[in-house]
Amino acid sequence: MTKRNSSLELLRLLCVYGIYVMHTFGPFRQSGIMANYIFGLVENSVFNMSSTLFMLISGYFGLFRPKDVDKFRANKLIKIWLLVIFYGFLNYFLYLNKYWGTLDFPMELRSIVQIIFPISTNSWWFMTSYVIILCFARYIERAIRSLSKQDYEKVVCILFFFFYISPTFLGIEILDDRGKGIINMFTVYLIGRYISIYETDDIDRIKLIKLVISCITVEIILNHLCSVVIKNGVLTTPFARDNSIFVLGGAIAVFILFKKKSFLSISINKLSTCCFGAILFEEGAQIILEHFVKIETYSSENGFWSMVLGFAFLKMCIGIFVEAVRKVTISRCFETSLCDFIYGSMNSMRMLMAKRIDTFLGFFINH
Repeated sequence: MTKRNSSLELLRLLCVYGIYVMHTFGPFRQSGIMANYIFGLVENSVFNMSSTLFMLISGYFGLFRPKDVDKFRANKLIKIWLLVIFYGFLNYFLYLNKYWGTLDFPMELRSIVQIIFPISTNSWWFMTSYVIILCFARYIERAIRSLSKQDYEKVVCILFFFFYISPTFLGIEILDDRGKGIINMFTVYLIGRYISIYETDDIDRIKLIKLVISCITVEIILNHLCSVVIKNGVLTTPFARDNSIFVLGGAIAVFILFKKKSFLSISINKLSTCCFGAILFEEGAQIILEHFVKIETYSSENGFWSMVLGFAFLKMCIGIFVEAVRKVTISRCFETSLCDFIYGSMNSMRMLMAKRIDTFLGFFINH
């Protein structure tokens, strides 16, 4: 186990919980209950930093290390692909079991294709962005190292203007993805690398706390105004999206605060290795819990927000448990040999294709 800063690993776990809370509460945001309205304003402003924080952590540690050989990097990609496919099928089978014999029975070829090719079909937008950045991490790192600090800051500022300032204040989105895409995550990754290369430990802790509180407060106020003025009291949160300057600013401040508080906990570090799996199994965990409690039956109660927090925590525990079991069973027994087989097959295919292309080009050159 690598002795990483456990405060950042704890932050990963809190981000997983935040994602679970948002997804659990999502269907009930516009229930018309004042307590739900207030909770929706707060939970979006606080927890929608989660994806940004995940990528900041990835950027800080870096997805490329010069000592990594090509096979190690390829195996990392293959393992992520296998992980996403595993949970895609597991979630799908649980979904089939839930709707078996009903009119909503979801047996579709398109669903199978999405499970087999989860990255290309953008089944999980964050994983798609993560894998694409991982594929180009070597070249991104070379580009970063070739830039001066001043030029690096200019690149980040240009991306910051087009993909954060414009969507936040002008309502102009070039990609129309609300920040849930490769460009915004790439920008966040660059910021994470910047923090890693040019240390930021000299920033005062009180100023960081004030920045976090300010960003969250501004988000709540602006989202409330939009809900009242534009949507006639129906909850809307345009200033708490992934491409909001306030979400990014708050996430950076939270990240630096956790980075400053360094400690070591083997338990937290081990639990944090289950984060990706826990996120991918959220749908399955939801289906399992619904066998015991139908959370929607309580959505009209004023204390519903507390049930959401508890329900999300239980889902997270199930997700971490399932991923931990997968790691000590399927992953330990089959993953390494399967990765070697896939890597060997890809190498053989690449060499065969190169040979065929040479033969094809040689035919035209000689004739």
